[in-house]
Amino acid sequence: GVYPKRRPTTRIGADSNRRQARGWDSRLGYTPRPAAALLLGHRSSAGALPAVCRTAVLPPSQSRRRRHLPLATMPRGKKGGAAKDAARERQLAKKAERAKKFELARQRKRANARSYESDLAKFQRQLEAFDLTIRDTAPDGNCLFRAIADQVFGDQGRHMQVRQEVMDFIEAHRDDFQWFIEDDEPFEDYVARLRTNAEWGGHLELQAASRQLGRNVVVHQLSMPRWELQNARDGRDALHLSYHDGEHYASVRMRSDPGDGPALPIVIGARHEVDAAAPRRDPADPSDDELLIMRSAPGKGLARVREVLGNMGGDVELAIEVLIAETDEEVEIAARASEREARERAAAAAAAEAAAGSGGGRGGGGGGG
Repeated sequence: GVYPKRRPTTRIGADSNRRQARGWDSRLGYTPRPAAALLLGHRSSAGALPAVCRTAVLPPSQSRRRRHLPLATMPRGKKGGAAKDAARERQLAKKAERAKKFELARQRKRANARSYESDLAKFQRQLEAFDLTIRDTAPDGNCLFRAIADQVFGDQGRHMQVRQEVMDFIEAHRDDFQWFIEDDEPFEDYVARLRTNAEWGGHLELQAASRQLGRNVVVHQLSMPRWELQNARDGRDALHLSYHDGEHYASVRMRSDPGDGPALPIVIGARHEVDAAAPRRDPADPSDDELLIMRSAPGKGLARVREVLGNMGGDVELAIEVLIAETDEEVEIAARASEREARERAAAAAAAEAAAGSGGGRGGGGGGG
C-alpha cells in the first residue's frame, strides 16, 4: 500500500537494516517501497502505485514532506507548442517569400515585354521546322491551366474548370503528391491556395493533369530540347505546351490546326519509310533522316549534321533542335558584330568630322587676320 501521511526520518546513524526494510532511499528520504520502486524505475513485489496518483518530491528548502497529487493537477507544459509556433512562422515566411518572388517575376515580365516578344518570334521560328505554332496565353497566373484548356477544349476560358479538376485529382491522391509540396506548406493549405484564381501552377500540377487526363505531356523550350511527361502508353494524343522564361506556359498546335476545338494530334519528325528492296545508297549521300535535318536547319553541312545526329544517339528531333539553337546563336553573334562595326564606323565618322571642323576653324581665323 501507500502511506502518504508518514513523515520521512532524518536521523543519522539509524539502523541501516531497518531503513532498508522500510524502503529508505538516500536521494528521496523515507519513501514507501511501492512509491520508491516506481520512482526509481523498478518493479515492486508489493505492487505499483494506483494510476490516479503520482508522487511529487519537492526540494528540502520548500518542503520536508512528500506530496501525492492527482494526475489532473500535475503541472504540464504545452505539448509541442514551441515547435508548432516555429513551424508556423517558417510557413508564413515562405509564403511571403513566394509572394515576393511572384511579384518580382510579374514586374520583370512587364519590364521585359519587348524581350519576350523577340524570344517569342524566335520560338515560333524554331517550331516552324516541325510545322508547329504557339498559341499564347494571358500572363495572369492561370497560364498553365489556360494552355491545358486550349489543348483539351479549344477554349482558354475554361481554365477554372481545368484547375478544379486537377486539384480534385491531387486531393484524391494525397499520398502521391503531398511529399513534393514546397516550403513546408500543409497539404490542406496548398490545395485551398491552388484552387483560387490566378495562383501559379507548375510541374506538380502539370504531372497531376497528365495523370488525370490519361495523356502524355510534351513541353517545348526555346533553344533547348523538349521534355516529356509519360503517363500513358499511347502518346499520339499528347498535350503540347511551350515554356517561356521559366515562368509562362502557352499552347502548341499544328500550323494547319483551325483552332476552333481540341488540338489536333501532333507527330514530330516522322521518319520516311525506306524500301528494303531499294538499291543501297552511296555512304557519301545523305540519308532520309539527314535530309530532313538539313531541310529543318538550313545552312548546316552534312558533316555537322552527322556529328550532331551521332551525339544525339540518332534522335532526329533532338538533332534538329540543337542545330536550330546553334543557328539562332550564330545569328545573334553576327548581329552583335554588325552592330559593333556600325558603332565603330559612326564613331570614326564623328571623330573625322570633329577634326575637319576644328581644322577649318583655325584656317578661317588666319585669313581674317
